[in-house]
Amino acid sequence: MPGNKRMLGVAILNVLKEYSDAEHPLKRNDIIALVQKHYNLHCDRKTVTDNIHGLQSMGYEIVSSRNPSGTYFAGRPFEESELRILIDDILFSPMISQPQARELIKKLISLGGQHFREKVPHIRNLSALPHGVNQQIFYTIDILSEAIHTQHKVSFTYNQYGTDFQLHPRREEPYLVSPYEMVTSAGKYYLLCNCEKYDNISHFRLDRITDIHISEEPLRPVKDIPGFEQGLQLPVRMAEDLYMYSGHTVDVTLETTPEMMNQLVDAFGDNFTVTSEKDGLLYAFLHVNEQAMCYWILQHGTEVKVLQPESLKQKVINAIQQMLTQYEEPGAKESELQTEEAIKDRCEGEKQVQELSFDV
Repeated sequence: MPGNKRMLGVAILNVLKEYSDAEHPLKRNDIIALVQKHYNLHCDRKTVTDNIHGLQSMGYEIVSSRNPSGTYFAGRPFEESELRILIDDILFSPMISQPQARELIKKLISLGGQHFREKVPHIRNLSALPHGVNQQIFYTIDILSEAIHTQHKVSFTYNQYGTDFQLHPRREEPYLVSPYEMVTSAGKYYLLCNCEKYDNISHFRLDRITDIHISEEPLRPVKDIPGFEQGLQLPVRMAEDLYMYSGHTVDVTLETTPEMMNQLVDAFGDNFTVTSEKDGLLYAFLHVNEQAMCYWILQHGTEVKVLQPESLKQKVINAIQQMLTQYEEPGAKESELQTEEAIKDRCEGEKQVQELSFDV
């Protein structure tokens, strides 16, 4: 009997967690019925009331309301909107494999109770959404967390996709790196680290790392890397390294229109300045990774123009010229030259006729 009494308190708490919230409080008779159904325990209204008071005295957030009348559990760690954000992030994350995504979403949904579960039917679409194939992603995160904490290097295989849509090693020899941070950018998860023999920060996609191991060798302090004497300064680096490109940063001046402010803020946050509009144009000043900036400009075509630096302007021009070359038909250049020669010959002929007419 004493054992049943202790179990009864746990059973009532579980019932309130699973079946109640502020919009769906449970009456005493509801609690009695659910406890009997799921735990095969019998109780009366007074016993339920006594157990609820006992749970409240232990710090559980259990509330009794009048309109609507009943009792509900108010101690959930997440609001429904917060759970929805977390679930959707996993649902639409291409880096997590489908089985891992399903299991993680299941755990999050359980935190919301039965009534929350009814509001997220779209998770049935999980199988139709793109997901990664790397089953080691969570193990990789655990190992990296430990290595960063203990300040040790890690070795791993870095992979790329083949035409069979599976991951294959980029090279036979494992990478040996000093890990510093794990960050997300544009929906991808990256490791920021230093590769041996190089004086820079490299980026590796976590969903393409396999066979990771912690080395006994201590990592290279980030402050020993030229340009990082003050540390990684993560907020600044994330703002500058759009798309996680390696390479140097430059001061950029862009000419665009006020309508492009949404795209600028989406990409760079508030890490840039603008000058007052002139003739309907807007001028933006940024300090960003040059290669990433080139890629961003090409995405927005005629909406953005580079004014400075000259090196970035030339990168954009070269990229556009290479793109044009890709779409040239075979023999198109020769045909163009022939057309130019024909026009030139025609112009020369007209010139000779005019000269003859003047002579007459």
